[in-house]
Amino acid sequence: MKRLILLAALAWPLAAQYSATCNNATPAICSVATLANEVRTKPQAAPTSTTTVTAQDAYLEAVTITNTTAGAVTFTLADKQGSPVAFLSAVSIPANSTTVISIPLFYWCPGGFTVAAGGSGLTYSTVFKQ
Repeated sequence: MKRLILLAALAWPLAAQYSATCNNATPAICSVATLANEVRTKPQAAPTSTTTVTAQDAYLEAVTITNTTAGAVTFTLADKQGSPVAFLSAVSIPANSTTVISIPLFYWCPGGFTVAAGGSGLTYSTVFKQ
């Protein structure tokens, strides 16, 4: 029993490190979370309606979008905070092309993020930390 209590006591402060905290200023100033895991989504068809990729805070590292059609198709990626903010807002992906967006300092997506394509024919994959 003593070991269990000790482990729980040691783990508790670590859990707090994995989420950012913000003050109530305008604009809000937030601490940077300690990032634990890198997550990669497999390349997959981009949904044509807004779809959640993750519902936990995420720090976006990269997005790869491929358009296999003969015409441009739009792609949107937005965070999931109370009033979502789009990181990519209806960005036009040219016909028969691949677009890679690398974010060296990561883009914070409070509450996770969603993706949506303006039509069929797009595939995407993401790399993010949680």
